Order: sequence, then C-alpha cells, then structure tokens
Amino acid sequence: MASLFHIPNEVFYSITSLLPNRDIKNLRLTCTRLSSHELRLDRVFLSPHPRDIEIFMCIASHDSYRGRIVELIYDDARFRRRVAHRSIGYDLDEDDPLDTHPAISPDRVIDGVPEWFICAYDDIQGDLEREPGRYITRPDHVEVAKQLESRLSIAQSYSQYQRIVDEQNETIAISADSRALQYGLKQFPCLRKVTLTAVAHGLTFRPKYETPFIRSLPYGFIYPIPRGWPESRGVLPFAVTTKAWDADGVKEKWRGLRVLLRALVTHSHSVTEFVVDVNQILTGISLRIFDNPNEEYEDLVSLVRRPNFSRFDLALFAGDPEQVNWPSYRNGLLYNMFMEAKDVQHVRLTTDLDPPEDIKMPAPYGTDGSEYFLPLRSLFPVHQWTQLRHFGLARFIVKQDDLTSFLADMPPTLRSVELSFLSFIRIGGGSYLGLLLDMREKLKWHERHTSERPKLTIFVDIDPPLFGRYVDISTEAEAVVYKNGKTPFADQDYPELDSGNSVYRDLEVGIERNMFNSADDCPFAEDDTLVKLGVYTEFDWPHPKPYLKNL
Repeated sequence: MASLFHIPNEVFYSITSLLPNRDIKNLRLTCTRLSSHELRLDRVFLSPHPRDIEIFMCIASHDSYRGRIVELIYDDARFRRRVAHRSIGYDLDEDDPLDTHPAISPDRVIDGVPEWFICAYDDIQGDLEREPGRYITRPDHVEVAKQLESRLSIAQSYSQYQRIVDEQNETIAISADSRALQYGLKQFPCLRKVTLTAVAHGLTFRPKYETPFIRSLPYGFIYPIPRGWPESRGVLPFAVTTKAWDADGVKEKWRGLRVLLRALVTHSHSVTEFVVDVNQILTGISLRIFDNPNEEYEDLVSLVRRPNFSRFDLALFAGDPEQVNWPSYRNGLLYNMFMEAKDVQHVRLTTDLDPPEDIKMPAPYGTDGSEYFLPLRSLFPVHQWTQLRHFGLARFIVKQDDLTSFLADMPPTLRSVELSFLSFIRIGGGSYLGLLLDMREKLKWHERHTSERPKLTIFVDIDPPLFGRYVDISTEAEAVVYKNGKTPFADQDYPELDSGNSVYRDLEVGIERNMFNSADDCPFAEDDTLVKLGVYTEFDWPHPKPYLKNL
C-alpha cells in the first residue's frame, strides 16, 4: 500500500478511471485513505423493483453524485405471474386460461413448481449447455459455465421468481417508481437523456444493463427473461396482432412509457433526449398509439415540442401487417408529432415489420406492394429539420427511388445515416445494391470534405434468420459510396429472388454480430475461414462441442 500511495495522483486516477464501479467499491474497502474514492456515476436506473428504487433515491439525495447524472434508464421489463416458455414462441398473458394453451397442462405441478416454469427452466439450461458450440473457449464462456454449475434448483428459482413478481406488483400498486421519478427530475440538474427499455435483462447471465436489481439477483438464478412488451416472432407461422391503444388493459402493457411521459410533461427538467431502446428485438411501443389523439400521444407531442429537444429514438410494434395494414402510419399523427420537433438533431425510427409474402414474390406472382408502401416524406418532415445530424431507419418497407430522393433532401448538417434491415418492394422497388450505387452517383456525398461525409450504418439479417444475430456491412457500404468499392451484396445468385439484397458467407464480407454478446462478433465467413482465424474449433458439424464440464 505504501508504494501505491507513492504513485503520482494523476497516474493513480488514470488507473482507477479504467476500473468498473464494482472494482472501485472493492478498492474503497481496502483502507481508510481509499474509502472516500468516489464512484464514476453518470447514469441511474429505475424500475418497479425495490432495489432499483432504493439506489435511485440514494443517488438523487447525494449532494455530489446527483449533479453528475446525465442519463436515466427506465427498465420496463415486467415479470409476469406465468409466461409461455420460449419453445412455444408467443406470449401468454396472466389472464389467459392455461387450458387454452396448446403446450401447457393447467394441472401439472412437479414438486410445487408448475409445468410452464419447468419448461422454461429446461429450455434455458439446454441453451446454456450448448452455448459455446464451436467457439474457441473464451472468458465469457467460463463465467457462464461457472454460473451454470452453481445454478439454483428449479424449486429455488421458482421461489425467487414468485418473490420478485410479488415485490414488483406491490411497487406498482403504490406507484413507488413514479414518485421516485418525480423526485429525481428535481434532483438531477444535468439530466439530459431518458432511455426507456424492455430488454435490460438481455440473455441469461448476460444482461444488457446491469441495474442494481439485476446485480442483486442470486448467482446462478435461472428465470424466463422478461421483455415486458409484446414481441413479434418473425420466423414463426403466426404474428402478434395489436389491439387498439384504448382497449381494455392494452396501454398498461407499456406502463413505463406512460410513467415517463407523464413525469416529463408535468415537471421541470433539463431532458432533451428520449430513447426507446429495443436492441434489435422485434418489439416496441404499440403503433396503435397513433390511431387517434390520446393522452399518451399528446404527452409525446408536448415532449418533442420542448425548446432544444434534440434526440428521439422511436421503436414501434406494428404486429401482423396483413391484418393491420398500418393505418396508424397514414393518418398524419406520426408526421404531426415529428413536425413539432423543430430543434431535433437525431431521429431514429425502427419497427418490427416483417413484409407480407406477396411483396416478396417475384413477378408475376407478387404484387407491386403499393398498398404497403409509405413515402418517407409522408412520415418525416425533413424540410423542418434544419439541424439534423443523424437519421436512422430500420425494418421498413421502402422503394429505392423514394429513399434516394429523401436522402437528397437532408440538410448539410447530416453526419450519420443508418439504413438497416430494409425491405425493398420486389416489383419496381429497387435493392440495397441499387441504393448504394444511387447514393454514390446521385447524392455525390463523396465529393464532400471527409469531415462532412455522413457515416453509414447498415445491418442486414442473416438468411435464414438466426435469433439475435445480424451482419454489419457498414464498412463495405461506405467503401461503395465513398471509394467506388466493391459491393457486399450478391447480384449473381438467384437473381429473381435475391438480387442486390443478400449477403452470403462465401463472399466473406461484413461482421456477424450478436446483439447481446459482442464477444461472439466474428467475420461473416465460411466455417473453414473461421477455424483458420481461431474463432471456431475444428470438428465435424453438426455435433455440438462438449460443454466446459471441468470448470
């Protein structure tokens, strides 16, 4: 310790600046001199769980820490009294009678644990046992293996789960999180960003956000990961159909949204950014909120209308397009809301849209898709956004010409663009390949100074789809637009179906990413290449790699 204290202060603080808060907490326990070393806090978490509220209130009441908070993250992932296990593939509401569910017996209980929880536990445990697959063993695999070896029993996990549900529901009943939020808005003078998410729990043993509540969960606790909001399963033969926003019980599914909006429009604060974070999961706020004017819609308008409001990331859940046909996009309420955001600098819209089959089919079997097509200018008043620096669009049905001309109208302040998971209408709709060529030839962004060229972000789905995985071709897209580089999209295989929109492993372009585990990121390439790169072990597929039994 004597040698540690002889290190110059600037070196010591440079070292501790690299430590996570959990390590700083341990450092503070070593001696009295280090006990006052302050944590690095710039964001707080809130949810309907007592532990999150307790820590939130402590920070909000701390004279030093409260002045550093710039972001508030609200976790809206609600634990349900019972849920469908993942292999079934769709939501089971708490009010649904169990005997209507095709895979759950209403009376089967084993050692006090109902069948639905046993199914979920077994599914998760099986996934964890198979998780490393062919990957070379990494530190994150070791940590997951340790938790799996120390896992709670089914009975212990079920008991913990029910306790969490009870505490959550008691908190909601007395609106403790809402009152804490109102207090926090007064106490955080530098609060700038509010993030609403339903994916904080990420994957088992790998949360996206390590909230105080999630950190307090028992080591090795296996439970059905809560998402909170309805989720579309695009690879299954059915889709979730949304109900009207004002139908009984519907808006309560998005309770966190309602709590945040009410507080933000009725209390003084310095918030200028509002983000709905779904991390590529097919979920979001119900599109039906834009059916008719309602309290929540009016609150959204009031929020984006505030002076200096600069960022709005909106994720929308549309459900089954063939049943809904998105009248909520067409009635002008979404456009009118964006019109009020006159000072906005960052706009991103993502949806859960899975294009109907009839616009994917080649001529003469498909349709022109006109009944599904939405001109981008009917949704985004780009002429109003004179300070726009970022525009993002994900999982939307587009036409190449419409998108190109829309981008041409962007103000010169634009510095980044995301165009991810787009679906081009098959008949006359163009393609990703055509879009990149148009951006090079028509927009002529390559003629701008390098500091003024918009950075491109493009993610595309893997074909066939793999849950949680996608291909990042941003680098290759920028090479096409700015350096006349080679296109990452295939235009020679299956031209009638895939021309200009698909990427294949044998092309070895892009990075395959895992939305909840960046350690899994690797080149999007054939197995042989990944073996040579040391990503995969060399063995006969499809036999899974034995799990780490001796850890």
